[in-house]
Amino acid sequence: MKKIILSFPFLLVACGDPDVQLVTKEKLIPVVPDDSMYVCPTVRSFPETKTLTDIQVARLIAQLHSNNMTCKNSMEAIKKYVSQAKERLERRKN
Repeated sequence: MKKIILSFPFLLVACGDPDVQLVTKEKLIPVVPDDSMYVCPTVRSFPETKTLTDIQVARLIAQLHSNNMTCKNSMEAIKKYVSQAKERLERRKN
């Protein structure tokens, strides 16, 4: 009696659906921009605030603006690099 009960599940497996299941494996590829793309200059030291002249303030503001524009352009280049890499990877999938 025990042999019949144990063999019953194997009979059900033998009568199963013969559909083939496809197994796919996704590969994650990190997209890392080159270190040379990260350009955000800073002002290393500020002039003494008690003795600042108007010209020094103007130069400091111009330097900060220039640094900000350089950093902004670098960040835009990184965004463009990452979006292009994403597009290339999506084209490879299809």
